[in-house]
Amino acid sequence: MDPSGQRASVLRAWTQTDGRIALEELVEARGESAPIDTERLGKDIAKLARTHRASKIGFASWTDKDIARYVPRAKAVDEKEFAAASEMFARYVSSGRIVWQSAAHVGSDLPAVIRRLHHSGAWQAVPATPEHSITAALAAIRAVWLESAPRPEPRVL
Repeated sequence: MDPSGQRASVLRAWTQTDGRIALEELVEARGESAPIDTERLGKDIAKLARTHRASKIGFASWTDKDIARYVPRAKAVDEKEFAAASEMFARYVSSGRIVWQSAAHVGSDLPAVIRRLHHSGAWQAVPATPEHSITAALAAIRAVWLESAPRPEPRVL
């Protein structure tokens, strides 16, 4: 969700058989005259998580904590981890390792994303201007990060 509460995006990511990560937009919510109802959105996301059997759910703690309360396994992806996710997402996009599937808002958000350098030398994806919300791009970064995590090796006895 953006800081104003006027826009929220939910995407899912999965690894395809060829190793590329696919993205699909599940929710693109806009609050026209009032902020988005976080209770309703949180319940909708919890239902989507069950429907899609989501094993990992990421969110931005400073804007999405109220919504994440409705999704028990949600994990904050912030600070250093989000910087690593931003860098990895840029590499995946430039190398063709991400494919969009019904995720038009990600494509329209990406031109409005810039890199904000951190004192550590890392960078994070942020909006180029405060007037342009980039919730779909930020949700995509978190979804791809969580999907690309190494999977534990199965234990064979």
